Amino acid sequence: MAESLGNLRILKVESCHRLKNLFSVSMARRLVRIEEITIIDCKIMEEVVAEESENDAADGEPIEFTQLRRLTLQCLPQFTSFHSNVEESSDSQRRQKLLASEARSKEIVAGNELGTSVSLFNTKILFPNLEDLKLSSIKVEKIWHDQPAVQAPCVKNLASIAVENCSNLNYIVASSMVESLAQLKRLEICNCKSMEEIVVPEGIGEGKMMSKMLFPKLLILSLIRLPKLTRFCTSNLLECHSLKVLTVGNCPELKEFISIPSSADVPVMSKPDNTKSALFDDKVAFPDLEEFLIAEMDNLKVIWHSELHSDSFCKLKTLHVVLVKNLLNIFPSSMLRRFHNLENLIINGCDSVEEIFDLQVLINVERRLAVTASQLRVVRLTNLPHLKHVWNRDPQGILSFHNLCIVHVQGCLGLRSLFPASIALNLLQLEELLIVNCGVEEIVAKDEGLEEGPDFLFPKVTYLHLVEVPELKRFYPGIHTSEWPRLKKFWVYHCKKIEIFPSEIKFSHEPCREDHMDIEGQQPLLSFRKIFPNLEDLYLESKDASALLKSLCPQDFYYKLKVLNLVCFHGAHATFPIDLLPRFPKLEKLIAGCSEFKEFLPSRLDAMEKHARVLSPIRHLELDTLPCLEHLWKSNSQLDQALQTLETLVVQKCGSLIYLAPSHASFQNLTNLDVRNCKRLVKLVTSTTAKSLAQLTRMSIKDCGMVTEIVANEGDGIKDEIVFSKLEILELHCLPSLTSFCSEKHSFDFPSLVEVTVKQCPEMKFFSNEALSTPKLRRVKLTEEDKKGSWVGNLNTTIQLLSTQTEAQIAESSSSRYMLAPSMGSIPVQLLELVKGCPEIEEIVTNDLPGAVDLLRELMGHLNHG
Repeated sequence: MAESLGNLRILKVESCHRLKNLFSVSMARRLVRIEEITIIDCKIMEEVVAEESENDAADGEPIEFTQLRRLTLQCLPQFTSFHSNVEESSDSQRRQKLLASEARSKEIVAGNELGTSVSLFNTKILFPNLEDLKLSSIKVEKIWHDQPAVQAPCVKNLASIAVENCSNLNYIVASSMVESLAQLKRLEICNCKSMEEIVVPEGIGEGKMMSKMLFPKLLILSLIRLPKLTRFCTSNLLECHSLKVLTVGNCPELKEFISIPSSADVPVMSKPDNTKSALFDDKVAFPDLEEFLIAEMDNLKVIWHSELHSDSFCKLKTLHVVLVKNLLNIFPSSMLRRFHNLENLIINGCDSVEEIFDLQVLINVERRLAVTASQLRVVRLTNLPHLKHVWNRDPQGILSFHNLCIVHVQGCLGLRSLFPASIALNLLQLEELLIVNCGVEEIVAKDEGLEEGPDFLFPKVTYLHLVEVPELKRFYPGIHTSEWPRLKKFWVYHCKKIEIFPSEIKFSHEPCREDHMDIEGQQPLLSFRKIFPNLEDLYLESKDASALLKSLCPQDFYYKLKVLNLVCFHGAHATFPIDLLPRFPKLEKLIAGCSEFKEFLPSRLDAMEKHARVLSPIRHLELDTLPCLEHLWKSNSQLDQALQTLETLVVQKCGSLIYLAPSHASFQNLTNLDVRNCKRLVKLVTSTTAKSLAQLTRMSIKDCGMVTEIVANEGDGIKDEIVFSKLEILELHCLPSLTSFCSEKHSFDFPSLVEVTVKQCPEMKFFSNEALSTPKLRRVKLTEEDKKGSWVGNLNTTIQLLSTQTEAQIAESSSSRYMLAPSMGSIPVQLLELVKGCPEIEEIVTNDLPGAVDLLRELMGHLNHG
């Protein structure tokens, strides 16, 4: 045993609920090679090393785990100490001392005196080479013993400390031990409800305080969900020269990261209230910090004091501020140059923020200084209801933002304009611009000092997205030109006040002048041919589609357009703008949504041939939220072939649609059919249309309450075979009226079918009436998550079996061992044929179920007379 313990390197103990400890003192001394100890979820575990004899207690030599590198203690509700030291007070003795003097007890707590509680580690156990310490859901009151000279060697190699859900901890480490944590690289504290500070000072009452606290190698610091945390430490200066990532979240009482105790305070000079309680001031030195995330700090109003340590935050690259409800601003004006290395700015859910960049002081004081080039590349501003300005003044070249690549602004209802003119004129790297659900009236604000007719060039923008901006009237308030040569994706909808395209005006390369503007001095958002040479994806509302139809643009103006989204065609006379499609000869994907068309393809006899020709390039068609749509088109020989090239058809939320397509429609190239949430749909396709689906690989029908069958009869009396030669996946979900795939006497062949899901189709009694071939199918799933499925030889029999059982019964039974439940009552005819040729079945019924014998006799009788 001794030799075995001497060779033990890794020890992991989990869910051993009868263990109170792991080793005696004598056994622990033999663990000379132990490198890793992990103890998880042991309900009565109290300690790792226990004293089992008087000799153990009398042995004064500490136990050294010289090779231990990693220690994890997690979910140990009774755990008190790694090893109980007889020199420390036991729990009962400590309670007696506290009860002896209630006043004394309160004084101890208030004064932060150390040494009143049992520590996790004490002088009896030493870990001179411990590198990684993880503590989670244990109720220790402190981690280290209060004798720094003894404990310091145990932490000198610590590189990572992670503490989570330790509700009794008030602090992590005493200030006297900080110097020993010179190797610490990662410190993560989460969800410790009693944590008041991370580093506790010793002897505050005696006026002792460290003048400087240094964590020279700390790279990552995370403080999350610490409801009582008031500060990180008490000192004149906190230096973390290597810190790269800082996360502070849901610490509502944390208003100052570092503070000086009241007894050591010098007389406070009069300071503005908004800087007095800033989270960071000149007592914090984070010169290498690159990423800062701050979230859910409801009481915080100011992040940065106007006076910071000389080189703090100068290397910050990413700032993420989330749900800081009372924060007033992000960057004080006097500090903007300090943040010139910032690349990513994400602000979300800060209700009180009115400005992001305060440029007032910068403009007034630093006008003659050299230009500072910001490295800012990404700006994402979301749900800032009181935001008035991103930049509250035009920087006029003093501060440049020419590296901006992505700007997303969403849910900022108080914002009236986005860019100052000087910034918009220099966005040569901009690639994406998104404005959603905002109060923006103009994208670029007017600059009175700007010469007439500025030219805004966006040579790299590929994505322009303006959605739910009801007050947007113009790009810029005045005569101007704008160029977007690489624009590929242009989405503008629910922006009722802006004109996107010039109507009834000949397109040209000449600048738009006053005669091209409306009476309010408003130009169309996009005006010139050179805007569109690479446009591939376009959103159009009814008003914009009409303007485009009236404009005299050349035939090849949108030559590269591949995706067209048509939305918001409302009113009793709304019609699908089929005449618009010839302008897009390369169109591959057509999406129509949120409109009141009654038919997709108009039935004008004089135009049917042209319509069929226009639709021929389209490969993907999606009809979404068309509540008035009654049919895609009326039965007609020309239009029946119009969508033969279609490869994907998606139809959803079309509440008036009864039939997917006319009876003789052909979809000979369709590979993917997806129909869902069509509440009046009764039958999907006719047998004629079904025969054209030779290329179909996936069919999904979901949430259509009135569908009774997928393939309907045409009443012509012809009942020949229908082959779905390439169909691999069939999904039938939430179809309460579905009785079968096809009720007529058609035979079906599915040579490629490998996956069938039938979910919540309670009326489906069988799949089809006639011959059915599915050579590759081996299971029918009840849900998407059902990995096992059910199978009893063929698809018809499996469907019939499923119709007689609940989902719970199916889940409990084996798909190949049990074929019948006595509750079935009688034997399905199809099953008799199956049993005759299925020698591998282990059991037909189990003889321990009520009624099993009778059911078995019935089955055997059928077989004997078969």
